[in-house]
Amino acid sequence: MLSFICASNNMEIYEQCIVKSLAKQKNTDFELILINTAEKEYSSAAKALNEGANKAKGEYFVFLHHDIVIEDENFVDKLNLWLNQHNFGIAGVAGTVRLPNRKKANVVSNIVHGEKKQVPGIKTTETVSCETLDECLFVIPKKVFFEHQFVELMPTWHLYCVEYCLWAKEHNYDVLLTPMFLWHKSAGASMNANYFDALLKLRKIYVIITYNPSRLSVITCDIY
Repeated sequence: MLSFICASNNMEIYEQCIVKSLAKQKNTDFELILINTAEKEYSSAAKALNEGANKAKGEYFVFLHHDIVIEDENFVDKLNLWLNQHNFGIAGVAGTVRLPNRKKANVVSNIVHGEKKQVPGIKTTETVSCETLDECLFVIPKKVFFEHQFVELMPTWHLYCVEYCLWAKEHNYDVLLTPMFLWHKSAGASMNANYFDALLKLRKIYVIITYNPSRLSVITCDIY
């Protein structure tokens, strides 16, 4: 069973997007867990989503934004099939992928953004290995999640998925991008000042602290 876990501060958007999308799914073997953040009782996405995951009963936790629209009524079936065929620590529908003969990673995305449905990267119909993933929708197996829950880098709603990707890679779990397609109804750009503060903290954790003198190397990545 899948556990869909969504933090929302706007019940109208949540009902119009997530609830309607899942209501039309042909496969109903899932649960939907809402974390209502309208009262601002949560200081970060990490705290809110950890609370939701600790209530979940599924074997896979699907974390998603409240303004995601799933247009394919067979999405749950297709996702279940994909999950049964792959081993991973975390998987998503958009992320940074290091392509052959290129120094920098490229954005590969199966999400369309905004009312005009713009694609911010290269589409893929295959499963590919990623550096880091976008937070619109991603999946973590239950057994992996309880090894490492989301880290509150600071009071922020950014980069909790990126931190998880870095942790997964450090612990030899695959970070994968699935050939699933979604519509994210917002424009997709919501960075603020604490995004950059969280980014600096991530850099200290995963570049400086993980430095290994015996290998003369550091862990580096491209951030989605």
